[in-house]
Amino acid sequence: MFKYVWFTLTPLIMLLKYDVDTSGTLSNITVIDSEPRKIFDKEATRALRKWKFKPAMTNGQPIASVGQTVKIEFNMDQGSEN
Repeated sequence: MFKYVWFTLTPLIMLLKYDVDTSGTLSNITVIDSEPRKIFDKEATRALRKWKFKPAMTNGQPIASVGQTVKIEFNMDQGSEN
């Protein structure tokens, strides 16, 4: 029970790295850092696989984007009305 209370009081911060192919699909997803460590890494990777992007374009042609990163922060503050 204690660990779940701790999660509600502490922000969950994750930094993930990924590639986007010419169709906008993500691949090579890795967790670079997470705090708390390794608690939600699999779930975050699974969620990121569902993301879809409009690929970058060069001369009217879609190109892959390698080594993109995203920082995801979850705040469990239930008292905020923002």
